[in-house]
Amino acid sequence: MTNEHAREQLREKLKKSRQQLENRAQLERQAMTRLLEHPYLKEPRLIASYQSLPDELNTWQLNEQLLKSGHTLSLPVMLPGHKGKMNFYKVSSLAELKVNSYGISEPLALEELK
Repeated sequence: MTNEHAREQLREKLKKSRQQLENRAQLERQAMTRLLEHPYLKEPRLIASYQSLPDELNTWQLNEQLLKSGHTLSLPVMLPGHKGKMNFYKVSSLAELKVNSYGISEPLALEELK
């Protein structure tokens, strides 16, 4: 394999990766728009959501928009020592989040929802 051939293959691979990222970003925008246009969200409500992992639908902008629209947002917090259990906590700003040991952004657990 020549250097030129290897460079061309690399260019094609990078081009495909960029196209996949662009398609994913477009799908995320469409999903967010559809969710935010749902009639249930026309009035301020208590909304339980989550902060996505890198390989999931990005929920950061959705959660930000929910807060800006006057909704009360709650996000889960993994309970240490209770495998698979979590509680939901109110969030007034996504700046209040911290990354847990699993790499998931979660609230600082200030106000638990009952």
